[in-house]
Order: sequence, then C-alpha cells, then structure tokens
Amino acid sequence: MGKAKGKSERREKIELTLGVKLTNEELLAAGTLLVGRLFDRDAVEERRKEKLSSFKAELDAIDKEISAMRRLFHSGVNEELVVCEVVYDFADSTVTIYRTDTGEVESERPMEDADRQEQFKG
Repeated sequence: MGKAKGKSERREKIELTLGVKLTNEELLAAGTLLVGRLFDRDAVEERRKEKLSSFKAELDAIDKEISAMRRLFHSGVNEELVVCEVVYDFADSTVTIYRTDTGEVESERPMEDADRQEQFKG
C-alpha cells in the first residue's frame, strides 16, 4: 500500500474486478466445469437439430399438399388412378388405351413388334 501521510490523506476500501492468477487446482476445476458445459451445449444443439428436422419434415408434407391443391385449382383436374383398357388392333397395327370411366381414348400409338406377341396370348 502507499505510504502514510498522516492527517493529510483519507483512505477507504473498495472492490475492483481485477485479474488474479489461478492455481493449478483452480485451473483444473474450471476446465472440468467448462467440459461439462460444452457437453450440455452439444446436447441442447442436438435437440434443436432434431426439432428443426421434425419441423422441416412437417412443412415439406404440408408444402406437398399445397402444391397438389394449386395444380388442382389451376388445371381443374385431379390426378387419380383410373382403370383403362388396352386394345391391340392387329388389323390396323395400333395400340389404343381407353378410359373405362368415360370411354374416351387416352392414347393411341403404332403397334411395336413386342405388341404383336399379344396376338398369341390367351
């Protein structure tokens, strides 16, 4: 402490936050606490990632439904499985696919060599 000057000075005690060199034991204890908190942080981060992944999957599913609904409203057509009948016309060498729900022609194409084998099937 400074030198005493007698009655011409005034002294008081105050507290300041200053650097204090740690002992090896204190450093070891602080390191152990640090490692524990790092493990805690990693666990919280992992839970956060799991929740985000779950939310992303949920949003993706909703977005898929929204996309299908947009197409439906835009086109006025809903994509559904429809039973169709394939007609192999060997005289005209064509293959025609008819919708069984409306009777309309879905597609027609020239017959290929592999299609001609259908003539011999029972």
